[in-house]
Amino acid sequence: MLNAAAAGSWNPKWTPAARQALLKNGYEPTPLVGKRPVLDQWQNSRPTAQDIAAWERTHPNATNTGILTRLVPAVDDDVLDQEVADIIHGWIKELIPRGHPELLRIGRFPKRAILFRCDKPFSKISTGKWIDEKGIEHQLEILCDGQQLAVYGTHPDTNEAYLWPGARPGRTPRTSLPPLTPEAAQSLVNRAKALFQERGWRPKRERKEPPLRPRSFDRSDSETHKIALALADRIESLCRDLLPKGTIKGKDWAVGSVNGEAGQSLKVWLSNS
Repeated sequence: MLNAAAAGSWNPKWTPAARQALLKNGYEPTPLVGKRPVLDQWQNSRPTAQDIAAWERTHPNATNTGILTRLVPAVDDDVLDQEVADIIHGWIKELIPRGHPELLRIGRFPKRAILFRCDKPFSKISTGKWIDEKGIEHQLEILCDGQQLAVYGTHPDTNEAYLWPGARPGRTPRTSLPPLTPEAAQSLVNRAKALFQERGWRPKRERKEPPLRPRSFDRSDSETHKIALALADRIESLCRDLLPKGTIKGKDWAVGSVNGEAGQSLKVWLSNS
């Protein structure tokens, strides 16, 4: 049984070297604030050593580090019931052939994550969220294409450093990780679902809120209606004036943020274009 251990604190001065070590060992690091990536189009980034060196200047507050999981699928045992988390961890260990290291990361114990490798990215596979008798949510996810996992820095909930009790990615080549196929990942998720059901847990039904309907302006002679029409007619020119570094992407004006820098994180619908 895995026991919680004191992780200590993370010194941001270690971040640049940790990121370079990840790159050297075949991983794709990305800067994080907490668990949130800060780069535009981070899912498609392929950072170089020069890029990583620049992050300290361009993103000084992003002192946590994640790795893209597209070629490093991460089995995220996101379960707060330690007995259940330990059972699933045992199944995960069965997927690690002899001679391959177990890269185990602990953030908020008893939750944990284990790194694998793949040659072809696959979509995330998940149990979805399940709720126990106390109302606590649990899930198992296999993160892969389009996701990332925090590996170094300070966990935003515990305020302690992410812990690697054994091997760690900054010192372990990606090529030495145990392989994981989408079929094995799906089988693991299916076993976890059956275990959750045996425990009497129930799947969480996500409540879908109806979309907000725009206010209808029935009176064509109303002042509000006239203003709305005028804005619609000028929407593209307004975007060019207020967000000059944006570009047209389809029917949208795309920019990096409300500050106006280039990018695609913020989009304005050019409804009248």
